[in-house]
Amino acid sequence: MIPYTTPAANIIQKKVQIIRLKDEIKFQHVKKEKPNNKLYRLHQKAAQEWGNKWYTILDFIKEVIRKKYVTIEMILQTILRTQIK
Repeated sequence: MIPYTTPAANIIQKKVQIIRLKDEIKFQHVKKEKPNNKLYRLHQKAAQEWGNKWYTILDFIKEVIRKKYVTIEMILQTILRTQIK
């Protein structure tokens, strides 16, 4: 066993930290990639079933989501302003 105060132990500790970070990044990427692939497949399936109407539906969905985010953003800004006072 290498004492924790040696230069070799410090190098090993840094490498272990880097490996842990790289593993966490890989895990988070895979975790994000699965829903993205599922959403892509659902989008393709809906586009095939609905044809050109799907893009009209998609535009409507995007607008509804945008409005919700704007509303949430306004609420957050109001809360921030009241907390700053």
